[in-house]
Amino acid sequence: MNKEFNYFAFLGVLSFGYFIGLFFPDIDQGFQSLLGHRSIITHSILLPYLLYNYFKKKNNLTPLKTIFIVGIYLGIGLHLSADLHPKGWVGFALIKLPFNIDIGGLSPIWIGINAGVGLFFASAYLNQLTKRKLHWISYLVIALLVGLTYGEEEPHNKDAIIGTFLSLFLATFIYTKIKYRNLITKKEPKKKKQIEKKTKKKGSGIGGKVIFFMFAILILGGILFLQFNNAGTNKKVNNQQKEQIKNWRADGVFKDEIRMCEGYIKNKYPKKKFTQFNWQKYTADKNKKTYTKKIKMWMKYDGLIRKNKTFKYVDCHLQVNTNQSITFLSISDKYK
Repeated sequence: MNKEFNYFAFLGVLSFGYFIGLFFPDIDQGFQSLLGHRSIITHSILLPYLLYNYFKKKNNLTPLKTIFIVGIYLGIGLHLSADLHPKGWVGFALIKLPFNIDIGGLSPIWIGINAGVGLFFASAYLNQLTKRKLHWISYLVIALLVGLTYGEEEPHNKDAIIGTFLSLFLATFIYTKIKYRNLITKKEPKKKKQIEKKTKKKGSGIGGKVIFFMFAILILGGILFLQFNNAGTNKKVNNQQKEQIKNWRADGVFKDEIRMCEGYIKNKYPKKKFTQFNWQKYTADKNKKTYTKKIKMWMKYDGLIRKNKTFKYVDCHLQVNTNQSITFLSISDKYK
């Protein structure tokens, strides 16, 4: 079919539906004790599916209502494409059944299927509604602009999110165009032409299926590659963070180090009545598990006549062990 409707109404309703679909999945955050986040109810295509079938059953499925539902499918597809790339598949990243029960390793499968099916239905219903180039170009532009912007706003895995959305969106878009290209045509009265059309349709249907499966294989391969690539990157980052946590003494000078140095400085210079200990700079090798840390120190002391005199400098050498404990090594002679 090719129904007539106002172009500006099309733009407004599609954009509004897109917005609703994009943010609808996260309304479960207001009902976490009941639904949990990410809820299997909101993180699915259930909402547009129910709306479409309700209006169709009531025989009240107008073109603008269909466009609104197309927008919701599109928004949910984009949202779930982003949800396929969390920091890790734990906690809030997992799909939850009611009463906050997660489905574990099935979560990425559920999210991926609903993302792909949602984007497919968006293109399919628009195909059934219109074949006008202006509507299709507008649909593509709006979908891609919002998709790219949404992906860029994500705090992590931006490239993977954008890549997944573009792959799923363009694959389902191309497939539905092939699948429905012969359905949006005027019926020809002659039986011969109808038979010829059916024959062509069968041939194109086979070609469409082959292309679809080729795209599906490419997309699944791409998503798996992105998943493993992100997993490797995240593991590398986590290892680096762990190393930084393990080697925390390389990031500054700490009170227990100063106290240790104070004691040995007092032992080396017993005649000095030190009143204050300060450090000026330090050196530490962050790339080693066990290393020497050198702390450059200066002090204040009281003389027989003059008070608060400056005593500088001495180097306090400490050994930092693998478990971040410290061992005293030496105190240098005074220098200026």
